[in-house]
Amino acid sequence: MLHVCDQYATEYSVVFNARKSKCFVASRHKQPLAKSVKPTFYIGGKEIEYVEEWPHLGNLVHANGSYQKDIINKKNTLCGRINNVLCYFGNRDPITKLRLMRSYCSSLYGSVL
Repeated sequence: MLHVCDQYATEYSVVFNARKSKCFVASRHKQPLAKSVKPTFYIGGKEIEYVEEWPHLGNLVHANGSYQKDIINKKNTLCGRINNVLCYFGNRDPITKLRLMRSYCSSLYGSVL
């Protein structure tokens, strides 16, 4: 498929950036795969880098299936937003604070986690 992309790029003067593409091997094993086991992929004549974790649709995906870093990051972001609302609007009535919390602190993007 990468070869087809390269042919398309040549034919239509399109440039694919290998630095924006990453290879990712998902595995249940805690040990990463050895370099010799991983095939090398190229786009635009440049090698595509392998990574252990990479953001996808707002979530940090890790090769071993762990979402621990992403969960901690999301929790810290939520705490920061709640603290901002309470800091700036702490003297408002509870209904107003609740509405602010609901609109400013809840994020449906990435909520599948």
